[in-house]
Amino acid sequence: MADEKWSVSGSYFEACNCEVTCPCIFLSAPSEGYCEVSVFWQIDQGSYGSVDLKGQKVVVAIRSPETMTAGGWSGAMYIDEGATEEQREALKTIFSGAAGGHPKVLTSFITEHLGLKFVPITATLEGNKRTLNIPDILDVEIVGLEGNEGKPVVVNNPPLAVSPGQELTVAKTTKYKYKDYHFEWEWIGRDGIFAPFSYAGP
Repeated sequence: MADEKWSVSGSYFEACNCEVTCPCIFLSAPSEGYCEVSVFWQIDQGSYGSVDLKGQKVVVAIRSPETMTAGGWSGAMYIDEGATEEQREALKTIFSGAAGGHPKVLTSFITEHLGLKFVPITATLEGNKRTLNIPDILDVEIVGLEGNEGKPVVVNNPPLAVSPGQELTVAKTTKYKYKDYHFEWEWIGRDGIFAPFSYAGP
């Protein structure tokens, strides 16, 4: 199944424990010496072979013990429980990196795979605010920063990005709580990013 042609595009955002703007995307050490990041993807258009993935949601929570490109990440994946069995398998294949493309680059840093859960995922993407909730596991709210002339603060072409080739809007967390497996964290006033994304393969 990993040889199927596939493509997914839509909106992504993330929250982490680093100071704004996250030094990790510039290959520098995390603000706290480690990074606790949660990433959300909403697929607006996409398919895996004949499996339509439009409207599907995926979340990954990661803890990196040091500079992110050094590896050693612990990672957990969450897929919206509304996905069909075929969609679940396709999303798992893509976002685990098994289907190649940019997800394979990101997941190559994970050494501890905590597990996969099918859960209710609720998200809102309105203006410069993004929210994400998985009951009893994850609660996130980020708000985009306002720069000169009221324009958003953006980053272009950092060496490490969830969404390469896209303009990244810089945000700040107003809420960020995670508790699952053997991890628990809570951060406020830390880094957030949102942007479009587009992945494809093989």
